[in-house]
Amino acid sequence: ALAGQKRIGEAVDAFRRALHLGENLYGPRHPKLGWTYLELASTFVNAGEHNAAEPFYKTVLEIGETAALG
Repeated sequence: ALAGQKRIGEAVDAFRRALHLGENLYGPRHPKLGWTYLELASTFVNAGEHNAAEPFYKTVLEIGETAALG
């Protein structure tokens, strides 16, 4: 919702906080965090910051590959 309202900085901060909490709870790159990584990447893309989005998209792919390989 924040990203849609052009409050990109607030959205990025909220997603980063969510990732921090999730990583502390589940560990880094846990499948439950995939959506949050994806939303953070999408927020950067919507702001025109494609380079900032790339590592988060890569993390989503890594999570998916790991989950698929089990």
